[in-house]
Amino acid sequence: MALVLKDRVKETTTTTGTGSFSLAGAVTGYDSFGQIGSGNTTYYAVYLDGGSEWEVGIGTYTSPSTLSRDTILASSASGAKVTFSVGQKTIWCDYPAGKAVYLDASGSISQPIVNISGITGAISTVDTIAFDTAYATTLTTGQIGWNGNNTLGLGMSGGNIVQEIGLQTYIYGKATATITIGQLIKKTGANGSSGVITFAPTTANMTNSTDIIGIAAENIANNAFGYIMSTGNLRGFNTTGSGSGETWADGDTLYYNPTGNGLMTKTKPSAPNSKTEVAVVTNAGSGGSGSVVVEIIHGTQLGGTDSNVQITSVTGGQLLSYDQTNSYWKNTSLTAGTAISVSSATGGTITVNNTGVTSAVAGTGISVSGATGAVTITNTGVTSVTGTAPVVSSGGTTPAISMLAATSSVNGYLTSTDWTTFNGKLTNPMNTLGDVIYGASSGTATRLAGNTTTNKYFLSQTGTGSASAAPSWSTLPTVLPVLNRSGTTVSVSVGNGVLPVLNRAGGTVNVAIN
Repeated sequence: MALVLKDRVKETTTTTGTGSFSLAGAVTGYDSFGQIGSGNTTYYAVYLDGGSEWEVGIGTYTSPSTLSRDTILASSASGAKVTFSVGQKTIWCDYPAGKAVYLDASGSISQPIVNISGITGAISTVDTIAFDTAYATTLTTGQIGWNGNNTLGLGMSGGNIVQEIGLQTYIYGKATATITIGQLIKKTGANGSSGVITFAPTTANMTNSTDIIGIAAENIANNAFGYIMSTGNLRGFNTTGSGSGETWADGDTLYYNPTGNGLMTKTKPSAPNSKTEVAVVTNAGSGGSGSVVVEIIHGTQLGGTDSNVQITSVTGGQLLSYDQTNSYWKNTSLTAGTAISVSSATGGTITVNNTGVTSAVAGTGISVSGATGAVTITNTGVTSVTGTAPVVSSGGTTPAISMLAATSSVNGYLTSTDWTTFNGKLTNPMNTLGDVIYGASSGTATRLAGNTTTNKYFLSQTGTGSASAAPSWSTLPTVLPVLNRSGTTVSVSVGNGVLPVLNRAGGTVNVAIN
């Protein structure tokens, strides 16, 4: 059914009351409502001939001769259906003032356009179009109108997307995997036959963050076509963070998560992982109430490696150095060394000073060259170093000098193990002057205390014939048998420190023992 307007369509009717008009045929010189076409609608105007009853509205023509009264636009009954009296009425195809669109004196269209259909030609010389900002009906494919989100909306193909003009940018393409609204999307190639890009959900550990192109604006089946939002307000999906194992709040910045499963995360990744900002949460809502602002900001690159820079707690005068162990660049401070001082300024200036050696004197085989704050010493003489056993040299100007550990057949150095063994061979038991060491029954060195008296003692030892006893201090006997001249023995008393000796005459002489 379409709204159809025709020129010079006029008939008469004698219908009374509020029912549909029964048409009586065309007035001389005019066409009948049959020109409208059965089932189509049209604007009509009708009045009671010679009376004061009239009505303007929208009706549906049904062949062969009926026009219904669907919508009343104006009437003599204050806009309601007129209860027509007996008598002839004249009815014609009208162009109501309330539906008329025309340019006013300033060149502007005089009425808001709610819907224009069936236009095949061009509309030209229109300065402005005023849209109804109270319009609340969802726009369908091909419609443009105010969508209630501070801008005009354009119904896109497929019927799922209404583009907010000036606030959103979409990418149309073909899915190479099943896609759900709100998923982060990467490009996978192109579909040459249709001339569009192909895409799929992002995955973990992507090496090139520039492949990330946007967030899915609708559910798209595998191998089907649909829309990905690259910038703008995206609504209608869960933004609580539960799908990523997090809790998101309004204002949270979201990033591509390289270490998870390729989803979004509110935690900024660390180098060498990609740091790609993808959205800002504008409403952390569950179900279909959530929304984000999509903004794809790819991580920076250095040295041809994606986002391989880690900068933390930056201070003036730091350098950018490469961490080969972890494969990324990082900020590093210079540190002082022996006779070297380092100072840095907030403006990035670094000063390195030599605080030790300021000059050097050349010697045999040594040359010295100097510059401001630096001294270079060069070996110009020695070309080879040898060693004398047990010292060994590898030779050349930078030899390795070494010595073997001593063994039973090799001269060398005494190892700490050998020293400990050797040092433990004897434990000295002596602790006072005059002590004597003797072997105990097990061979262990044992102390015999020295004589501390004024008596004269001698060291004595007895045995059993097969074993010895411990030595001890012994005194001289009190009686000493001595042979006299006649060959007989005489018992002689021995005094302390005195030894009696027989003389030639047969008498005894006391000899001091010193």
